[in-house]
Amino acid sequence: MAEAPLGKVLNLSHVVFPPGEEAYRVHVSIAADGNLPLHLWLEGKASKEQWECKVTDLATHALRDADYVLPFSTVKTYLMRGLRALDRATKVDRNDCSVRLVRSTSGQTTMALTMTALDPLKAVYSFTLEEKSVKFVDVLDAKIRDLQEAMATKLDLTTTWFFESTGETVAKNSIQWKASTALPPGACLNSSSITLFKTGLYSIQFSGTMP
Repeated sequence: MAEAPLGKVLNLSHVVFPPGEEAYRVHVSIAADGNLPLHLWLEGKASKEQWECKVTDLATHALRDADYVLPFSTVKTYLMRGLRALDRATKVDRNDCSVRLVRSTSGQTTMALTMTALDPLKAVYSFTLEEKSVKFVDVLDAKIRDLQEAMATKLDLTTTWFFESTGETVAKNSIQWKASTALPPGACLNSSSITLFKTGLYSIQFSGTMP
């Protein structure tokens, strides 16, 4: 029987695990019903290396001497909170949990989740990350993601200017525009044209009424 596809519930693009400096893309996926299995995926934005971990039983990821296992919904919630706190795009502060990336001397990489909001209990879960074999096409996909994120950032910085004309315009005459927002330096607005000395891709929208 084929395994049901997982749904992505967290997609972060700039996670930095202290004390390191490299940024990571992090995806968290779970089953459609909100339960296990859980799939963790990481990609180093500079190195393009990838790691993953599939969780099917939380008990195997708790501390060895732990005499309890928290519900999956609790662990999932705190894991996502801790990762969001490390993402420089979301800038969410958390002091009730932390997520660290630990590398052993043997080269094994582990994501460690510590929950401190459950005083006097302190719950720790560790997820061993297996390094994926990255092919040339995977590197190309990663570079495409880099470009998409860069373009999205530029779109977030888009500036909008508004012009309006409140009077009637006689047929074949130029519309008399008036700027209703501050224009960039060097902008020129006259009876027949609007000139903006700013390079870029422009989207022009027009609305009005006809007699």
